[in-house]
Amino acid sequence: MTALLTIAIAIRAYSYRYANETELQEQIAEALERAGIPAVREVILSPRDRIDLLAQGVGIEVKVAGRQRDVLGQLERYAAHDEIEALILVTNRARHMMPDAIGGKPLETVSLICL
Repeated sequence: MTALLTIAIAIRAYSYRYANETELQEQIAEALERAGIPAVREVILSPRDRIDLLAQGVGIEVKVAGRQRDVLGQLERYAAHDEIEALILVTNRARHMMPDAIGGKPLETVSLICL
């Protein structure tokens, strides 16, 4: 199983209760830790780009608001960085459904609506 799928499964297996995006990010980091997956929060990729979590080359972006076009642009920028081998978008918005790959890198969308 790839790191992307292992991490996505760990995120989906956890039950989240949050009031804002920061709390959700903290809980995702906790879910990964419980699954034995080391992750670093708020990783600076460039002066403009800071991804919410990075685990085993998989960048994890958490979105509870925002327009799909803006989220897509942000993910495209992240995909351009060498540190990012794959991406996971964790969202509670149905409109944030994304393609299976972005910038030539795999993208998994974890929808909290379905959990």
